[in-house]
Amino acid sequence: MEQVKDNERDLDLSIAGDYLHHRTITTIAGLPARVSFWFTKNMLWKGSYSFLLTNIPLNMFLDNFEILKLSLSQKYGEPDRDTPKEVWHHPSYQNVPMSKGTAVMRGYQSVFESWSDNETQIILSMTQGEDTQPIRILMSYISLRLKALGMAAQTRLQSDNLSTDGL
Repeated sequence: MEQVKDNERDLDLSIAGDYLHHRTITTIAGLPARVSFWFTKNMLWKGSYSFLLTNIPLNMFLDNFEILKLSLSQKYGEPDRDTPKEVWHHPSYQNVPMSKGTAVMRGYQSVFESWSDNETQIILSMTQGEDTQPIRILMSYISLRLKALGMAAQTRLQSDNLSTDGL
């Protein structure tokens, strides 16, 4: 954690347990984003960039996703072939003509790309967002060696938070 803080001195990082959150906005491939880092046993297991894309037309979300995909492809090569590119959450809508942006915004579909090597998996996703951001684009770097340990710690933390919410 200290090494990440030293390397990212220009970021305004807030620390909460095993989580570092960038409180100010950074830019990735020309797009505004917030960066977050997750640690387990003081080792970085996940870093994510959540793109802050508000008040833009639906087709711009698709364009921004493609810009990020191209940037990642230039750096890491072609995306993995075995990763599902589209996941339909409501199969009955698969045959309904609508733009991909509308399908994602309504929660009918999510879109993914993935790159991996022996150490890291990179996932670019476009999913249903929230009120101020109808579509969410997220880019995550995940340590394959620490993924299971990190996810187990995150699940325990969520479980602990749920059990203390009623107190």
